[in-house]
Amino acid sequence: MTAPRWFLDVSQIRPRDGDVLVLPADTPHEEILRFGEALKAAHDGKRFLLVNCDISVIPEAEMNAAGWYRK
Repeated sequence: MTAPRWFLDVSQIRPRDGDVLVLPADTPHEEILRFGEALKAAHDGKRFLLVNCDISVIPEAEMNAAGWYRK
């Protein structure tokens, strides 16, 4: 299996608890799931959200309902 194109551009990922990581819009759902599983295994106990869209268009009420708050 070859690495996704966007993954080749990553040098380091050190998510902090509560981070929202934005992936390219064309990232397939299956790759997002695999990437999330790998991050969770490497950073156990940290919570983060992976999205492949412009998070500025997500309504604040939806973010709040999911437990994510804009700063």
